[in-house]
Amino acid sequence: MARDKLLSKNLILKNAKIEFIDKGFEKASMRTIARQSGLTVGAIYRYFKSKEDLFEALVQPTLDELMKIFMRELDDASNKQKYTNIQEGDDMGLTESHTGILCFLDYLYDNFDNFTLLFKCSQGTKFENIKDFFVDMEVKGSKMYIAEMEARGIMKNPFTETELHIFCTMSITPIFEIIDHRYDYEEAVRILKLMSYGQSWAWNKICLLGDSRDLGPSCDLKIEKDKMIDALAIGGIFGNLIKHNATISGAVGGCQAEVGSAVAMASAAFTYILGGNLNDIEYAAEIGIEHHLGLTCDPVMGYVMIPCIERNSQGILRAIDAANLAIHMNKVRATHKVSFDTIVETMKETGNCIPMSLKETSIGGLAKYFDESQC
Repeated sequence: MARDKLLSKNLILKNAKIEFIDKGFEKASMRTIARQSGLTVGAIYRYFKSKEDLFEALVQPTLDELMKIFMRELDDASNKQKYTNIQEGDDMGLTESHTGILCFLDYLYDNFDNFTLLFKCSQGTKFENIKDFFVDMEVKGSKMYIAEMEARGIMKNPFTETELHIFCTMSITPIFEIIDHRYDYEEAVRILKLMSYGQSWAWNKICLLGDSRDLGPSCDLKIEKDKMIDALAIGGIFGNLIKHNATISGAVGGCQAEVGSAVAMASAAFTYILGGNLNDIEYAAEIGIEHHLGLTCDPVMGYVMIPCIERNSQGILRAIDAANLAIHMNKVRATHKVSFDTIVETMKETGNCIPMSLKETSIGGLAKYFDESQC
């Protein structure tokens, strides 16, 4: 009898995983899970109190084990830092970082479906903000690292709380991308090692070598904190509108969906900072997308570096131009001709027409013709 119950419970979990991955938590059907398991819905509730309890049974053990790995890596890193003579300009624990990456990746790929559930299918559960949880873990580890560097007297220019949070978010984002795009293991190792090199460089350049982060008086707009928060919120609203009505994914809509959306968000935010009205803000966001229509996503060697870094840098300048243009053009005419909603719909349709070779696959465009021997 006990064996039969265990078999039934495992069968429920197996079919629930399939259903949750296919439809996500909110749209998953307990009736479908029951039918696939050869049971009634009532029978499932003898094993699990609710649909969320069933989802938790699938992912919580994975999350618990991940926390053990993280704490173990944290303890190991702490011990190594205490007895390693880390100096300015060295690899800042890069070897240990690579070891931790491989340990984490092994666990991730051994439990890939469960991580997919956590990151892509958990909307509507207590795990829906799991990305924030991962960022918080990264912040915790970084604070320990900072404390060690400060104790040694070589942390010349430490991060503020806000800067550290953003830096850690950037550091952990490749994990989300790996899960989202289901990269193979070897590619994931290359990506994360590349990012760890970038992190090591940033720690040295920003925090340890004392480089100033002051952009100079010409860039100091003296923006009040509350106004900056409002501006970021406005940019976020436009980003969510694009995500809801089209896409912000290069793999779906090409780079017009990524850089174009980012420029639209930045254009709206900067227009608000400059004192633009609602019509100006909407016009600036529309300009941001309109003049990126058809932009392809062709990252060289699959890395978000060439042409992505320069493309995003150009986007910053375009956002500033879009904000100024919108404000001044609206002074000479009552309305602009193309609405934000129209341009988002157009971007979605344009993305459908872009071939897959130019949608983040790295088999077309610059990725195809770039001479990799120059890297």
